[in-house]
Amino acid sequence: MARSRLSETVVKNEFGKQLVEWMELECHSWGQKVLIAQDDAEGFIIRIYTSEYMYTIHASKSSRRDWSGYLGGYVTERSALPGKLLARGSDFPDGDFSRETLIRILCAIVFCEAKEVVKKVESADDDEKC
Repeated sequence: MARSRLSETVVKNEFGKQLVEWMELECHSWGQKVLIAQDDAEGFIIRIYTSEYMYTIHASKSSRRDWSGYLGGYVTERSALPGKLLARGSDFPDGDFSRETLIRILCAIVFCEAKEVVKKVESADDDEKC
């Protein structure tokens, strides 16, 4: 399958159709910002790119009988850190194919992008209030 933007594609995979439905409920105007990397009988994979990271969400059948399917995700740095040959990656939450698992993955993406809030530093001007 040729890779394409979600907004330009009719999803075929059953897990993919459900995942798109959930994403439409949780995310606003996201179709042009998502690349479909796989959409076939084996599974459904989407990718979201930022300046520093590539986020991957994967949905497929599961070998576990108590799961309706598998949903997982991971993040990969788009370029290697100085002195490193390979870009690093990390797994995100995974589990049963459910909206709850998707929300956990989306939260992991948000907090991967979030920057640390600095502690308040009191300045000399704070002491001179009238």
